[in-house]
Amino acid sequence: MKKKAPSKKRAGTSAGRLRVERIGLRARPGSRVNEEAVRDVGGTIVKLLQKKKCSAENLLAEASKPSNPAHKHFEWDDAKAAHQHRLDQARRFIVSIEIVTSDVSIGAVRLCWPAGKGAYVSFDEMKSDFDLLKVTIEDAKRDLEAFERKYSMLSGLPEAKALFAEFAKKMAG
Repeated sequence: MKKKAPSKKRAGTSAGRLRVERIGLRARPGSRVNEEAVRDVGGTIVKLLQKKKCSAENLLAEASKPSNPAHKHFEWDDAKAAHQHRLDQARRFIVSIEIVTSDVSIGAVRLCWPAGKGAYVSFDEMKSDFDLLKVTIEDAKRDLEAFERKYSMLSGLPEAKALFAEFAKKMAG
């Protein structure tokens, strides 16, 4: 009688938990996360994923423990954190609100300068200044590459193919 070969376990779920055989952590291209934060915060994120409890709320709860390696990467001074939150809100408003003049809708264009500082200019100003236009196109290229990395696993699904085709048609103008 032949013995059955031992079954090879696949990476995936095991008893309702995410099982990771090999893992690597890295910052996404274009992000402002340093290697130490990738290691410390990423390790906490992996643990939350394994528990199927990965959310911003749970990450913050874990990081709030001074013994957690991710702790030092968060701002715990409430006044400083509140100011940063308001800056994030202001940035979101600037890029989310359109200014309508003469039946033409224009929005602010976010430009990321090499120094890491941000500036906001009108669409007309951006398209009339070659350097600003070049930076905006480079930003768009990075965004499209990030989009492609994020959603590439969907490319085989018919629904996603239709959505991607519609997007390409809109971009072609």
